[in-house]
Amino acid sequence: MFGSVGDAMKNTSTMLTLSLVGSLLIGCNREPNVVIVDSTKPVDTDEKQAQGVPNDQALDPSIVLSTPFGTIENGTAYDKAAVAIGPYKKLILPKNAAIRAEGEVDELQVYMRKTLSFAGHPPEPMSIRTARKNMGCAVKSEGDALILATFGEWDSRIEGGANMRVVCVVPQGIAVEKRSGLSGTDSSGQEWGGEYLSKPKEVKEGYWYGPAIPADGWKAVPAIADPKRTQ
Repeated sequence: MFGSVGDAMKNTSTMLTLSLVGSLLIGCNREPNVVIVDSTKPVDTDEKQAQGVPNDQALDPSIVLSTPFGTIENGTAYDKAAVAIGPYKKLILPKNAAIRAEGEVDELQVYMRKTLSFAGHPPEPMSIRTARKNMGCAVKSEGDALILATFGEWDSRIEGGANMRVVCVVPQGIAVEKRSGLSGTDSSGQEWGGEYLSKPKEVKEGYWYGPAIPADGWKAVPAIADPKRTQ
């Protein structure tokens, strides 16, 4: 059963905090300097197994597998991240993102649902276990605003592809703008002309048909697994 955003926020020690350092100035267009601090607690797999959860899910409860196809292991992976808002006065977020003004601290919390649903014939195996690394969120500044976009999404138009759902938890009172072109295959956070790509050099495990890193000028937001599958 999915965890709620409220439950996730109560256990802040499980969140990945990304600090935007003091060199960022209001009104400048410098690339955000994201620093990762991982304070995640390990998943208690013994407890999961004792509750009768299948061994595969017990080992990684942040993944839910779906119907496989040939050498493709389809499914959904849940990740989470947080970005310190710092000097920014406004957040610009994907138009299709779910936004909840429930934050109590000066940070943008991001919950990502990454889905691989493909019934094609790639030259190498594909799995959501490793494909989750090829999808994510990225940030950049625009004056006194911080912009968030997705990258790594692709669509074969016939056989499926990879997509994301993003939930953003923002502090109450901060200005928020929802903008088109920050998610999906046409996200400005990635460089992709809508056609199949050869396997990107950044992909080390399995095959991948879309971008695996953000576009120039964007900073990838490091994320960690969300075993509560918050949405």
